[in-house]
Amino acid sequence: MKPTNAAAVLIADKLHLFRTSRSFVFAERISQLTGMRDRALLKEIAELDQMLADPNKLAVWAASNGNARLRDLLDELASSKIYLIARSSSQITNALKLQLAEPTAYSELALLLRRSLEPEPIPFWDDNLEMALRANPYLGTEQPSVDVIVPVYGTWAYLNTAIIALARTVEVTFNLILVDDRSPEPVPTWLEHIPGVTVLRREANGGFAEACNTGARHARAPRLLLLNMDVQVQPDTVQHLMNRLDSSVDIGIVGGKLCYPNGMLQEAGGLVDAGGVVANLGYQQDPWHPDFNFVRQVDYVSGALLMTRTELYHELGGLSTEFGSGYFEDTDLCMRVRQLGHRVLYEPRAQAMHAGGGSFSEENKATLMSQNSALFFRKWESELKLSPRLRSQRRSTRPRVLVVDSTVPVPNRDSGSTDTFMLIRALRELDVDVAMYPIESSELDGVGAQELQGLGVEVLYHPYVDSPASAIKCIEPVDCIFLLRYPAGGRHIDAFRQAAPQAKIIFLPVDLHYLRQSRGLSLGLLNISDKDVLDMRSRELGAAESADEVWVLGENEANVLHAELPNQKIRIVPFFRSPPTASAAVLSFDGRADIGFIGNFEHPPNVDAVSWFIETIWREILAEEPDLKLVIAGSNISRAPRDIWCQVDNVEVVGWVPSEYDFLKTKLLSIAPLRFGAGIKGKVASSLLVGTPCVGTRVAFEGMNLSDDQVIVADDPEETVAAVLGILRNRERWSQLSKNGFERSRALWSYSAGHERLRAILNEMKLLPATGVDGSEAH
Repeated sequence: MKPTNAAAVLIADKLHLFRTSRSFVFAERISQLTGMRDRALLKEIAELDQMLADPNKLAVWAASNGNARLRDLLDELASSKIYLIARSSSQITNALKLQLAEPTAYSELALLLRRSLEPEPIPFWDDNLEMALRANPYLGTEQPSVDVIVPVYGTWAYLNTAIIALARTVEVTFNLILVDDRSPEPVPTWLEHIPGVTVLRREANGGFAEACNTGARHARAPRLLLLNMDVQVQPDTVQHLMNRLDSSVDIGIVGGKLCYPNGMLQEAGGLVDAGGVVANLGYQQDPWHPDFNFVRQVDYVSGALLMTRTELYHELGGLSTEFGSGYFEDTDLCMRVRQLGHRVLYEPRAQAMHAGGGSFSEENKATLMSQNSALFFRKWESELKLSPRLRSQRRSTRPRVLVVDSTVPVPNRDSGSTDTFMLIRALRELDVDVAMYPIESSELDGVGAQELQGLGVEVLYHPYVDSPASAIKCIEPVDCIFLLRYPAGGRHIDAFRQAAPQAKIIFLPVDLHYLRQSRGLSLGLLNISDKDVLDMRSRELGAAESADEVWVLGENEANVLHAELPNQKIRIVPFFRSPPTASAAVLSFDGRADIGFIGNFEHPPNVDAVSWFIETIWREILAEEPDLKLVIAGSNISRAPRDIWCQVDNVEVVGWVPSEYDFLKTKLLSIAPLRFGAGIKGKVASSLLVGTPCVGTRVAFEGMNLSDDQVIVADDPEETVAAVLGILRNRERWSQLSKNGFERSRALWSYSAGHERLRAILNEMKLLPATGVDGSEAH
């Protein structure tokens, strides 16, 4: 319904009041924690308010039914992380609550505004529901990815909301199977005529298990999603469940995060102890606490939101009907799945609101739970005796480590991020529980955090964790703490030692900052003083001396530290990458073009290297090879003099690229003309790992154990020009360098090689779980 001009003015006035309220400011503050998606939502609301201040634009907006988009925006706001955090904001710092409006005030204003846009109540069954179903292009396809089975018994208001939520959020091919379990309010017959919707009507009420099994017998998709009729799925939930289920063949069941309508957590998976006592993880707690926002193995997930493979479901005979009308049949199914050697996982990005008990009165619910709890224990008593006692809601008995760095690592952002990510990934694959504390970051989510959480890593963030002490309190007990880089983790070594005196502390400088600074200062390339270098040296060596061990990536740093700290335990640990397979990586000389440089331009040595190469070397090469092009890639390109570089002939600056390997494998050669720096250079390793020869300085190759038949060392402009032209004009030499560099790099830095070396180190340190750890434990 298009608003009249008068109605449009009223809507615009109400929107402006909402937009300028302190409540909206509160929402904006929360969005700084919850990420880009929520910030974009609030930005669009603010831009709409600004637009409607113009009477001409307001009239156009009213005539074009613009209030439909506003309704959508407010619906998104009501289901966003902002809303849930506001509703459960007891965990938010007191300072925020004192500075801003009451936590639920803005959501109440939003609700009032939302109602003003929809003056007439919507009937339960009308064109809106039918339109939502018919408008979803993924419903009713020939080859559905998932069959959604909804047992129906109870209040139709629940089912109406559940179906609309599905229709508006599911973006994978699906069919909807409604099983009317002799509900007091039957499923309307018109739903039977919607393509992709199947309505099954049971002759007698049999309960949740029988209804699900009835629906499963009519399933055609390779996956089943069991969904309660009082559950509203949030955007992308079904896709996240599918992605997690498909990520490994040993995953049998995946469940999601269920929240109550008031925003509090109902469960994040569950545990069962040796006495058959079950515990919903996170019950009545803040759903955005780090404890409940990483993928973990659990004993069971709720049948209110449970995805499994159709074949496995049928192999097990579906849900057991011995539990009658409901409760414990889902826990029993998960036990049987685990008995076959499959895992049951909790996927936090799959989120839904669950009213809870929509088909039962509180009295019936309590009776059923009591009866079925006893039945469940009798059935599984012998297996449960083998289980450890009920763990705390977020811990397993595996070794637990904390990794501290400045920010969450994003592997394709820079070499340092890749180092951190590879360490964490390897630790997880070695069955170590890992928490990651980005000590200078504050966002709840983001690509890097989600990737780590998907590996089962607990990412710690504000406002829940804001200091070393609070990080330790959140995850204790902790066995080992990895402090990366002095400016990030290393400078907090005393605070972590005080907070966790029992933990082994390992300092990973990654590269020695004072060594890099000293070299840059000696060349007059850094705006620092001798005092600055000495101060960094004192701090960095102090952290190294205070740690239980120091881990470095290359021989050069190891030698420097051995000389400075002869009594400290210093290990050279794996520097490893995860490059493409050999067949996908290497192209012949004829399949390539151009010279490439890649690096993080927040790092001064990279900016200097490119500028020096362009100013003193590139024109000499171009005079000999006028068709050659220099392509410069990397993150934080805004920190570099991009405009100056691009003014030079045949120089192209592409900035960030999604894959360093895809960028480098198409180049004839890469350059690493670093005049100062320290540590192992990721750009060199990445180039050799895809068979691209590299010309660089001694600084670029130090500590990497590479020989003259694997790379070409050139420290001055004349040497560099000769080296580059020599490789380009000698295919045999190019092929030999490509082959030798490729083979050497794969032996040194491939993921499999690094993984095994790390395993040996952790075994020596007794930081790996003993063999025979119960794989059913949550982690």
